[in-house]
Amino acid sequence: SIRIRLHRGGHLVGNDLPHPVYLDGEPLPPGQERTLHHGATLQPTRGTLLRFNIVAAPAAADGPVVAEPPAPARRL
Repeated sequence: SIRIRLHRGGHLVGNDLPHPVYLDGEPLPPGQERTLHHGATLQPTRGTLLRFNIVAAPAAADGPVVAEPPAPARRL
């Protein structure tokens, strides 16, 4: 499965599949998590491309927002 969860006021995507998936064109190996940004693309299979839009910021119940900067845009 692929998980999306709230963490410190932001969103994380985790890969629980047995193979890498691609987040904004970069491999996300099994068992790893990365920050999910507005407009991010996720490719879990060769024929599937998902684009994420964050329409409302979550309440920062567990602390301030901690996130890595978004990856540079790439053409897919």
